[in-house]
Amino acid sequence: MSKRISVPVILTFLPLLFVACVEEIDLNKLNGPVSNRLVIEGSITNEMKPHAVILSRTDVAIPDAEVKKDKVSGASVEISDGVNSYILNESDTLPGVYFTAPDVKGEVGKTYTLTVEIGQTTYTASDSMEPVTPFEPTDELFALPNRVEEFDNIPGVTDVYEHRFPHVRYGTAAPSKQVLFAYDSVISGLRQATFYEFPRIDPQGFLLSFQGDNPRLIIEEGSTIVQFKSSMSIAHYLFVRAVYAETRFRGGIFDVVPGNAPTNVSHDGLGFFSASEVISRTFTVAQADLDQ
Repeated sequence: MSKRISVPVILTFLPLLFVACVEEIDLNKLNGPVSNRLVIEGSITNEMKPHAVILSRTDVAIPDAEVKKDKVSGASVEISDGVNSYILNESDTLPGVYFTAPDVKGEVGKTYTLTVEIGQTTYTASDSMEPVTPFEPTDELFALPNRVEEFDNIPGVTDVYEHRFPHVRYGTAAPSKQVLFAYDSVISGLRQATFYEFPRIDPQGFLLSFQGDNPRLIIEEGSTIVQFKSSMSIAHYLFVRAVYAETRFRGGIFDVVPGNAPTNVSHDGLGFFSASEVISRTFTVAQADLDQ
């Protein structure tokens, strides 16, 4: 029975292997609705400072080297919490970059809406400022899975450690972004490491399948580290996670094909406008932190 069924299936399938289909494509049609979409990158935090919003547009599928459309100038930009409104002015030296006044400071628990008017079109994007979770003890910061490794191959350098971070650490109570700065005695300069913390478990093995170098710090006993931690709303976390899925964490041929990253920008815009509480601390690395 199985032989009588398999033979016609094979004979039917084999000709398909040798058939090619050629279809003429009008390249000009590729420069359609997906091109020239507004991209918003911006945030407001609880820090008193100028807060920036960057406006740009996606390029056409077949870009013209003589026509650059990236930055968007001349827009009307405003951030509001429903009671207070803050006007953003475009930088004189950075086209497409808009700043609030230096005394603007967001508040935890409020929802902030960005409004961008360009010609006859008004774009909006809203996000809530969630409270940030406290810092972990410093010895936990240096524990696995951050992988502290000692250098032993640099002449004249002793007790120097390479502190490697994953791009994302899963299993935290709430999503957050962390940025660390430390002075590196090997290069006699400042190094920066950035990583995200995501809640629950790693759903697609991201920690096992990411590509590229980890952010890392070269530190030693007595190094001073400045650490920042920013809260993220669930919508912001899902946006960052989707961007990482499309750009960094690519595995085998059976990966799920990602779609466009979710956005909170209206009118078919792209990107994300976020609101975050930020905390910071400065501490000195002790040998006990490194002896994990």
